[in-house]
Amino acid sequence: MIFQIPAVFLRKRILKKAQKKREKLKNLLVIGITGSYGKTSTKEFLTQILSEKFKVLKTKKHINAEIGIAQTILNELTPAHEIFIAEIGAYERGKIREVCQMIKPKIGILTGINEQHLSTFGSLENIIKAKYELIENLPQKGLAIFNGNNKYCQELFHKTKIPKKVIYSDDNKFKSIAKNLLPWNIENILMAAATAEMLGVSLEEIIKASKKIKSPIQIKKGINNLNIIDSTYSANPKSVISHLDYL
Repeated sequence: MIFQIPAVFLRKRILKKAQKKREKLKNLLVIGITGSYGKTSTKEFLTQILSEKFKVLKTKKHINAEIGIAQTILNELTPAHEIFIAEIGAYERGKIREVCQMIKPKIGILTGINEQHLSTFGSLENIIKAKYELIENLPQKGLAIFNGNNKYCQELFHKTKIPKKVIYSDDNKFKSIAKNLLPWNIENILMAAATAEMLGVSLEEIIKASKKIKSPIQIKKGINNLNIIDSTYSANPKSVISHLDYL
């Protein structure tokens, strides 16, 4: 207990410092991304596209907890940045709300919900409520973006009262982008493309940026020329099934 008190105090201090720094950047647009799957890919795709037009900072690699996000703000965020994209993860209810109070997102993207981390949340209902904390903490003039291919996202879309948009993977507008993608990337990049378009990035700029995109998921060659899909950081049932379908 003696060692826990300084740790808790230090954590609160870091979060508070990050919140104060963010609040001083009045013109900064913050985009929060959460979900049971697809967070990192959507963040990487969105960063690549928006960087064609804006000065963008993102949380690095798989950093998505409150301390990592706070340290990104304190160590890397500058007045020159126009957009900050934060991947937000959680293993219990209340954590996403805490991050939102610190970063003040105006746009929230919900990539999809399933039973990922069910053991820590206790129930699917708790997972749904936890992920929706991002949307609940957007301002009245904010924007909530949902993955229309996920039934839980569809349900949350219908209950949301602030400006909102639902994205489907069969959107004809972005077919030229989707046709060059591996199947498990389509939902993520289309959500990124639709978000970028709403921020003023042209379809031509989106297509140009999409050609430079590299998936966080890697396909490698194994023994006897076998295909190995490396998604070992954070696999979930949905992604594993889509990978097997591809093989």
